[in-house]
Amino acid sequence: MDNINVYYTKLNSNFPKEKFDEYYNELPNILKNKIDRLIGQKPKLHSLIGSKLLSIALNDYNYPKEILSNIKYTQDGKPYIKDTFYFNISHSDNIVICACYKSNIGADIEKIKTRDINKLRTFLNKEEYDKLSTSNEQDRLFAEIWTQKESFSKLISKGMNLSFPEINIINQTISYNNKTWYLYPLNIDDDYSFHICIDDIEQKIYLREIIL
Repeated sequence: MDNINVYYTKLNSNFPKEKFDEYYNELPNILKNKIDRLIGQKPKLHSLIGSKLLSIALNDYNYPKEILSNIKYTQDGKPYIKDTFYFNISHSDNIVICACYKSNIGADIEKIKTRDINKLRTFLNKEEYDKLSTSNEQDRLFAEIWTQKESFSKLISKGMNLSFPEINIINQTISYNNKTWYLYPLNIDDDYSFHICIDDIEQKIYLREIIL
C-alpha cells in the first residue's frame, strides 16, 4: 500500500434504522461494545460508519473480516490493528472518513463553523492567534489549523494530551521532538477542512466515496 487511500461517506440526516442494524450486526463484539457505550444517536452512527468504512478498506486489501476482532485502542482512544494495517478514522457533522496507509497515519476532518476566537487562544501559538485575529476568513483558517494539529496529534496517539500551541506548522510540515511530519490537505466538501499527517513526503492520495 504505497499510496494513501481515503474512504469517505456523506450521511443523510435520517439514516435508516434497518441499515444501522444491518451494519451493527456485522461487527465483532469489541466494536459493538464501543458503539453501545456512546451517548446519543449521532456519535453511535459516526462510530458505526467509521467501522463500516474500515471493513470495506480491509476487504479491498484482502484482509479477512475476522481481523476486525483484533482491534485495540491506545490510551487516548485511537483504534489500531497491531503491525498489520494502519488507518485513522475521523468524522464531523455528516461526513465520516477512514484514511489508510502503509505506516502510521493521522487524519482529521472538521466542519467550518462560526466560533468565538477569544475561546481559541489555548489551542494556538501567538503567531497563529495574531494571524487568525486579522483574517477575513477566521472560521476557515481556524478549521485548517485545527485539522492540521489534530491529525498530527492522532498520528502520535496523544489526542488532547498534546499541547497544541507547541505544534508549529511551517509550509505543510510539522517539526516536533527533532522529527518532521508532512501534512496533506484534501477537499471533500467546501464546508469542511480535512488534513492527513504522515512521515513521508510527496505521496499520492486516492479518494473513494462510499455510498451507504
